[in-house]
Amino acid sequence: MLIWLLLAVVFSPGTAIAVAISYQQTSQTLIVTFGPTTGWAGKTITYDKQGVNIDGVGRVSARDVLTYDEQGHLVRAHDGMRAWVTGLLGPVSSGAA
Repeated sequence: MLIWLLLAVVFSPGTAIAVAISYQQTSQTLIVTFGPTTGWAGKTITYDKQGVNIDGVGRVSARDVLTYDEQGHLVRAHDGMRAWVTGLLGPVSSGAA
């Protein structure tokens, strides 16, 4: 995830300079851990700049994570993690014309 910050520094009235700073996220974020109801107990699902990953298995979709969660196989890192993973799916279309 590349994050851009734009800072405006005012030196005197009517004079300013804009500075852009970029930050590259390189760490992984723990999403969930598989619980004892599956053969993958203890394996983690993490998120990094390339996507969602199951430890030792490989890349999966955010939809896959939600499916495992609905089946009761996951222990979330914190209560807000399900909503965060749902946000990875992008905007939801209402289907209305």
